Amino acid sequence: MTAAPKRRPRGRPAGPGPAGERTREAILRAAHDVFSEQSYHAAGIAAIAERAGVPKGSFYYAFPSKDALVVALIDQIVAHDGKLVAALLDAHTDDPRRGIRAIFEGVRRRAARDGLHKACLIAKLTLEIGHVSDEAREALKRAYANWGGQIAAAISGIDRADGSTSRDSHRLAMVLLNSWQGALARAALEGTLDPLDDFIACALDTLLAEGASPR
Repeated sequence: MTAAPKRRPRGRPAGPGPAGERTREAILRAAHDVFSEQSYHAAGIAAIAERAGVPKGSFYYAFPSKDALVVALIDQIVAHDGKLVAALLDAHTDDPRRGIRAIFEGVRRRAARDGLHKACLIAKLTLEIGHVSDEAREALKRAYANWGGQIAAAISGIDRADGSTSRDSHRLAMVLLNSWQGALARAALEGTLDPLDDFIACALDTLLAEGASPR
């Protein structure tokens, strides 16, 4: 007769292996929800562990601190969204302008479905912790650099198709992202998607027009 498997004592952190990885993913999902609903500073580790359904000790086994958690969360979001951006751009290689528009339209749809704070957590964290945590600031800078690089490559594709190589594609990509972040902040403040719609309908086409600056 096979002996029943030993259960991990209640409150004991999950160790390495599949169980530990599942615990880590559960904490990251819970952190995404809690940081979306509360400010980063108001969100406590106990609340995140409770939302994840794990003992508090398991949190500290997976992440040494809340700063380490938010850095891991930012990197996870960047990796996930980077794949989505790449897929959208790959689907519109014949029309890079359409691909770039699809990126921002996709975020707008996510905001309408999930709410602004949940769909746009990177923008929220930028305002809340970008100036107080060196580790988080570097992770956020990586996020914008990665997205900016993807958009810059698409802008270069636009210029090649138009027979123009005089624009600074990276600089223009960052102008797009910076303008979008402003639209997100205004949308969150006013509780409306109108600033996002205005960006997509007006600013996006203007900035991507043939021959538009910066150079």
